Amino acid sequence: MQLSRYQIPIGTWLIALAGFFCLLATLQQSAAGKVDARAPRAPAAVVAGALESHPVTQISDTICRSVTAVPQRECEGLLAIYLSTGGADWDVRTNWLRQASVASPCDWAGVRCDGGHVTRLLLAGNGLHGQLPRLIGSFPFLTHLQLADNQLQGPVPAEICDLVDTVQLATFSYNQL
Repeated sequence: MQLSRYQIPIGTWLIALAGFFCLLATLQQSAAGKVDARAPRAPAAVVAGALESHPVTQISDTICRSVTAVPQRECEGLLAIYLSTGGADWDVRTNWLRQASVASPCDWAGVRCDGGHVTRLLLAGNGLHGQLPRLIGSFPFLTHLQLADNQLQGPVPAEICDLVDTVQLATFSYNQL
């Protein structure tokens, strides 16, 4: 496709928008004293240690322990999203919080997987409310994050920056972010 020098492919705009959200999230948390934007990322061992005391871990012991379809960390990330955004009130929540022996996280409404990883979260217009959890960055193979038309609010966690290299499409419009 031939582009004039003033036309920019939509993919480039989406990547720039994702980078903007990443920068905004880091600046918001830095201004609130929650994170030093200049500090390096915590080592995986520190993150894993912090996760042990997280409420999601208590539920994941029941739900994610036997998951083989995706890594346990991705299952825990999905649970964190469900719990922090009022999952019990979602419009469509088919199979969420069912034990892995009954339904794999890849069978949960709005979750798509490929190659043993969560690749798409399609939760636009699903009645999500509350704040995005820090575990939003738990999906190293995520390509689509569709969260538009919900009631999400508050600061966007800096961990969203962990998705910038893989996400091709992210929608956040019609929220209070």
